[in-house]
Amino acid sequence: MRDNRRQFIVNQETDHKANGGWATVCGAVFVFVMVLALLEHYLTMAWRAALQSLQWIGDLSPF
Repeated sequence: MRDNRRQFIVNQETDHKANGGWATVCGAVFVFVMVLALLEHYLTMAWRAALQSLQWIGDLSPF
């Protein structure tokens, strides 16, 4: 007698390579945003220092 039932094979292992591409893209975007944040922070600090030095020079002026 023949058994006509279908056999289903369930693979419990996930494909780690499929998620590797998204991790690379998200990591690159994260690094890019962090670099922009640091650049903006240092430019803001430099701008404030420049304004303070100009104000100090202006305070020395007799006019």
